[in-house]
Amino acid sequence: MQAQLKEAREAADEFKAMLETAGWKRLQAIMDAQQESRRNEILLQPVQDTHAQEYSKGELHGIRLTMDIPKLAIELSKDLAARAKELEEDEDV
Repeated sequence: MQAQLKEAREAADEFKAMLETAGWKRLQAIMDAQQESRRNEILLQPVQDTHAQEYSKGELHGIRLTMDIPKLAIELSKDLAARAKELEEDEDV
């Protein structure tokens, strides 16, 4: 458990630092534009090719997931730390 907690904290620290960089902000702007493009393809165009539309939906979800990974890793680290603290308190009792 301690090794997992240490790894999760290190990843969270790295992701926190990454989220503050100009490069991440630039990537986020690019991905936001890509998401908007995919949404427009899905919502504004009549469905002529359902395979192409489903492909665009998959791309959209993939972009969202990729952009959410840093925040999810940070939350996981917080959850693991809280759980580790609970376990330590239970052992002390």
